[in-house]
Amino acid sequence: VAEVIVLVGGRQVIGMNQRSLTAVTCFNPQNNKWYPLASLPFYNREFFSVISAGDNIYLS
Repeated sequence: VAEVIVLVGGRQVIGMNQRSLTAVTCFNPQNNKWYPLASLPFYNREFFSVISAGDNIYLS
């Protein structure tokens, strides 16, 4: 079992346009690689919170 960093959502800005991202990715520092995870189940949502407890990640 490895410690990993999980990146959840975000914003993409292209010129004057912005959009919410639903991507969730995982970085494993042991092998220096990123892995895609299941996307967020919603689109265009802002100001949500993310917390981890053990092996679980929770969004509100």
